[in-house]
Amino acid sequence: MSPARTRARRLLARPGRRLLPVLGLLLTLAAAGLPAQNIHSADHGSSTSPFPSLSAQELVRRAAQADLKEEEPPHYQMYRAQRELQTGTRVTLRVETPQGPVGRLLLLDGRPLTADELAEVEKDQQRILRDPAWVSKDQKQYKEESERRRRALEALPDAFLYQYDGVEPDGLVRIRFQPNPKFEPTFREGQAFAGMDGQVWIDPRAERVVRIHTQLFRDVDFGWGIIGRLYKGGHIEIENGRIPDGTWRVTRIDVDLSYRILFSKRRTQQKVTYSDFQAVPATLSLEQAVALLRQHAAANGGR
Repeated sequence: MSPARTRARRLLARPGRRLLPVLGLLLTLAAAGLPAQNIHSADHGSSTSPFPSLSAQELVRRAAQADLKEEEPPHYQMYRAQRELQTGTRVTLRVETPQGPVGRLLLLDGRPLTADELAEVEKDQQRILRDPAWVSKDQKQYKEESERRRRALEALPDAFLYQYDGVEPDGLVRIRFQPNPKFEPTFREGQAFAGMDGQVWIDPRAERVVRIHTQLFRDVDFGWGIIGRLYKGGHIEIENGRIPDGTWRVTRIDVDLSYRILFSKRRTQQKVTYSDFQAVPATLSLEQAVALLRQHAAANGGR
C-alpha cells in the first residue's frame, strides 16, 4: 500500500466524545482527557470565590455531575477536527451516530486530497457499510472509550485535593489540584492520577469545566513498570465550551507526553481543534452519516 493510501486509511476518525477521553489517551498510550479531579478546599468560604459557601470540591463535583447528565440522552453532532501532529496537519469531518462516530478526511497539510487519496477514503467509507466486523470493532472501541470516561468522571470527587486559587477577569474560578494520597483507584486509568497536578478553570454560573492544564510531576508506572511508564514532564491542556445546541464539548486539546510501552519508548505531541458543530438527528444511520459526509465534502470543494 502506498504511503498516501496508508495515511488516508489511518485518518478515518474514531473520536472520543468530550473531556475525559483524553484520560483514555493516557492509558491508551498503552494504546486522550482530562485528569480526574477531586477536591478539598483549604480556603472554604474564601472571599476570592464567587461561591463563598461552596467548597472547591463541591464545585468540581457539580461540574462532573453536569457532564455525566449531559450524556443522557446523547446529543449527536457533525463537526470539523483539525489535528496538528509532528508529521503534519490533518482536517477531518466527523459525524456521530448511535452506532458510533464516522469520519472523512478532508485536507492533508492544508491541501485537498489527491485523486488516489480520495479514492482510498471512498473505499474505506464503503467498507464501513459493507463489513460488519469493521463496524463491530469500532463500536467496541467507542463503548470502551465511553466507559473509561464515565469511570474517570465518577472518580473526580476522590482522586485529587482541590483548593481555590483565584478568579479570572472573565469570572472563571481557578482551582489548583494535586493527588489525594488516600485515593485508591479501582480502574487502570486511575493509576495515572497519582503523578498529575495542575489547574482547572470552572464557569461558576454554568458549573462546567472550561479549561484544564495538568502535568506529570513524576513518572507513573503501570504493571510495576513492566507494562509501561508515563514520564515526568508531560502535559495535557484541554478547553471545553458551549456549542450552538447549548451542550458542552471539547474545543481544543494540546498533548505532549513521553511514555514507554513494554520496551518501546515513544512521544506523543499533538494539538487538536474541534469546530463548526452542527446537531444531527439521533436516528442517523451509518449509511446516512457516510452520505452526509460525502455531500458536505462535495458542497465545499472537498474542504
